[in-house]
Amino acid sequence: MSATENEANAELRSGFGPARSARGLEPRHRSSRAHLYRLLWRWHFYAGLLTAPVLIIASLTGAIYVFIHELQPVIHPELFLSKVAENPYDGPLGRRAAILDDAVAAAIEAYPQAKVVAAAEPREPGRNATVTLNLPEGFRTAFVDPVDFEVKGLYDEPNSFFGIVLALHRRLLAGSIGRMLVELTAAWGLILLLTGLYLWWPRRLGRPRSPVVGVWFPRFRGPFLPMLRDWHAVVGFYALVTAGFVLLTGLFFTQVFGNAYKRLSNHGGETPPGAFSVKPFSEAATGRPRIRCEKALEVAEAHLPGYGPRRVQFPGTPHETFRVTRIDWSNPTWKTTVFVDAYSSRVVHTTGWGDAPLAHQVRLSVYPIHTGEIFGLPTKILALLTCLALTLLAVTGIWMWWRKRPQNTWGLPPSNYERAPIWLSAMIFGLGVVLPAVGFSILVIVVGDLIVQRAARHRGAA
Repeated sequence: MSATENEANAELRSGFGPARSARGLEPRHRSSRAHLYRLLWRWHFYAGLLTAPVLIIASLTGAIYVFIHELQPVIHPELFLSKVAENPYDGPLGRRAAILDDAVAAAIEAYPQAKVVAAAEPREPGRNATVTLNLPEGFRTAFVDPVDFEVKGLYDEPNSFFGIVLALHRRLLAGSIGRMLVELTAAWGLILLLTGLYLWWPRRLGRPRSPVVGVWFPRFRGPFLPMLRDWHAVVGFYALVTAGFVLLTGLFFTQVFGNAYKRLSNHGGETPPGAFSVKPFSEAATGRPRIRCEKALEVAEAHLPGYGPRRVQFPGTPHETFRVTRIDWSNPTWKTTVFVDAYSSRVVHTTGWGDAPLAHQVRLSVYPIHTGEIFGLPTKILALLTCLALTLLAVTGIWMWWRKRPQNTWGLPPSNYERAPIWLSAMIFGLGVVLPAVGFSILVIVVGDLIVQRAARHRGAA
């Protein structure tokens, strides 16, 4: 039997390759396309092995965090839920604003040592208003019932259940090192999707038509390993687009790529250009009292696009302004900030979607896309399914490798870097430029892989 036939049969026995016969593989593995297939297969293996543990953690925590606003009242009903399902916030805008003033007064009375930072209307009927306080022990959120203005208690968000879930999702509870690992996982996850698409792509291999089972539909019966491969490949194909969006948008919150994009979108500076760089101030007080929150909301409403609950950030100094925004992230074009003079109730400045350059519009859009809030509940469910699909891909990939790798080996697919096409090398170089952390990791892996292969050849020759 030839060396090529041995390699083909080894691939079939390993369980990593697509469901096809050794006879069908034989002529393909003598072509340059076969070398490309093996090379991408090897990189798919590397990407999966490197990212699987972090990908599972990030996917599961992401699936939970998608429904933070739905689950928080379930976990802490004593804080989030009002005494009645239909509260006064369903009334006219003026009455809603007045109630928010009363909620702030109740929070100050309950915690006189606190400084009010912001206040927000309930997200929906039956919820409590929130007042963000700066206390000696740090920032806390006070929940105030809009019916009788009873202060229900304080909420320490960073140390809450969802605060820990978010810390796991972003940093693995490991600081800057964990954040870098999450960034590498997101970027290598994109490599996984692209190489997986190439490996999944239907090939006729001399047959009258491409197979359907194992390509478009997974097996539900038969040998375990082919079923495992089907669920890995088929689910990966159907989740390709949404998983790509989740991983790509996640990169905007990472340490290297995220900060680099932020600086580039600011034309190399620390602050955004144009209207977003304006820092408006209030007029001199000259003996005038500061306006109520009700007035700030009233004058800002005409400048706020969309509808729904609002959030007011209070002036931190006598010269600062009120800042009024919408809470709802389901439409990024509603992301507008209205600056209101703290004494004259005059709208000093507004910044919104229309004022943002394209790079900033992208940054305004990535968060609701990443969290599934972009179109409300349907996209949240889609984000949940995508996170579960990514978890399934990681688990089935590791499972296949562990079950079928030869004993006492890593079970690496064969490859030959010297036969890599120029376009692939150019793509890898471009990826390294756009994602420096990934580019460095690719360089380390390639050099290490070449050293290992060369050492293996020398051992074989000896």
